Amino acid sequence: MTQISVLVPVYNTSQYLRECLDSIIQQTFTDIEIICVNDCSTDNSQNILEEYAKKDSRIKVYINDVNVGSSITRNVLLSKATAPFIMWCDSDDYYMPNICSTMYFHINEQNVDMVDCGIYYEKHLGVLKCQNYGKLMLQSTNNGYYSTINSRSMCNKIYKKELIDKFNISLPNLRTSEDVAFNIMYMMVAKSLYYCGDVLYFYRYNSNSITSSYDGNKINQLKSLYQIDIYDNHFAFMPQLLQFAKDNNLFKNHHDKLLQLLITLACFFFSRCKEDYTEALIKINALLSQLDYTNATDNLSSSEQRLLKMIVNNESRKIKKKFHPSWLKRNIRIKLSVKSKEFYIQLGKFKLSFSYN
Repeated sequence: MTQISVLVPVYNTSQYLRECLDSIIQQTFTDIEIICVNDCSTDNSQNILEEYAKKDSRIKVYINDVNVGSSITRNVLLSKATAPFIMWCDSDDYYMPNICSTMYFHINEQNVDMVDCGIYYEKHLGVLKCQNYGKLMLQSTNNGYYSTINSRSMCNKIYKKELIDKFNISLPNLRTSEDVAFNIMYMMVAKSLYYCGDVLYFYRYNSNSITSSYDGNKINQLKSLYQIDIYDNHFAFMPQLLQFAKDNNLFKNHHDKLLQLLITLACFFFSRCKEDYTEALIKINALLSQLDYTNATDNLSSSEQRLLKMIVNNESRKIKKKFHPSWLKRNIRIKLSVKSKEFYIQLGKFKLSFSYN
């Protein structure tokens, strides 16, 4: 029986697709099926897929009737998978030759529900390694979801198909962050994960992808492309997470983590968006109304508690001052050092210091 289904969503990546497929078919662990779904690419991707399918019987190729986007394409891939374990590879990235064997070994040897490996980011010529190596019991840790997930990507992980099927986990139909939602839902039902110390997945920076270059200056571009407001880009998956927790009787056990996640997302949103927060605060408070935040603040840091209070009180001006202070507040520094007997005031690049006896 095939042990791993490697799922590859494809859309206009003919420039990189051969390298991606070569890295999968040349795996040292050969007991895999390679399922590719082409989301109506307009380049040469389909011809390349058919060429490789003829060379390797493990490759199965499907094409969507219409372009449906990444989320739905990934759900189609999940529906085609037949192996007990699931791995992903984006069609503009590639695998190290031993990623399948390493991930398969650890998920069985450690008896865990998910294994997470390190990622090599080609653009920055740098490596995102895993957190502390070893087994982490998810149900007994107070870590928030963002601090527990080594990276939001689905492609540096191996999952158990039985858990995905049992709880009907799927990706929400979003333009961005659908992988975050999938990972969090999976972690709600997983009992443990294992951080593997090896860097096994190669992420290629695609300059044509607007989400890969997203920062606070891309807000209008995102709005234009996706025809959504920037709030929804950050928070759109939260209602589905809350509903998933309620439907599967997980809400009580995961309540505090969901609250912390919401505050983390709010912090992420406010630090990148300089527009009026009035409408966003209404939506965030609507999500908060489903959470008992009055008795669940012990796991929040003092800064998170202050932000929560400002959100509940709709203090948009205070929030804006906190996350987008004036130029003077950002650039002025005043310090008194008793040890060096020095007092100085620094404004931007200019520094005025005094020494005393």
